[in-house]
Amino acid sequence: MIIPVNSSSPNTAYGTQYNGHVSSTVSTIFNFDVPASYAGMTCSVAFSLPLNKSLETSYYTVAGADKGRVTFAQLKTYSTQSTTFNNVPAVGKDLGNFALDEGTAITIETRPCSEIAGQVATYEMGSMGGYDLDFFQDYNPCPLGLYIKAQ
Repeated sequence: MIIPVNSSSPNTAYGTQYNGHVSSTVSTIFNFDVPASYAGMTCSVAFSLPLNKSLETSYYTVAGADKGRVTFAQLKTYSTQSTTFNNVPAVGKDLGNFALDEGTAITIETRPCSEIAGQVATYEMGSMGGYDLDFFQDYNPCPLGLYIKAQ
């Protein structure tokens, strides 16, 4: 699930979306169903922002004064279609802030998959400064967005 929440409309539930969006008022929550078969592997949470010209089935737009700075946190529990800004699950672990450069992928965290295998892992992505990113989450043929990779 991809769930946007907006501090300007704190009681509005937007339900699940195809696009992720972060701005000065919007953050996006991602739920991942992590297969139990991942136990014994290493999981990496990564964000990929390829060059727009490399994309065939997706797109993104970027704007803002502090171009390219985002925050990530792992939440204590999963979000639902009823999640709003006012009832976002509590932060379990602040994962820090990162520079997003167009044409790159960043690793947010790496951990034993056994910590999340068979569960729903939930992450929130937010904006720093005036950075605004809207993207169509897609894995074909060039990944764009937030993913959990198991190795």
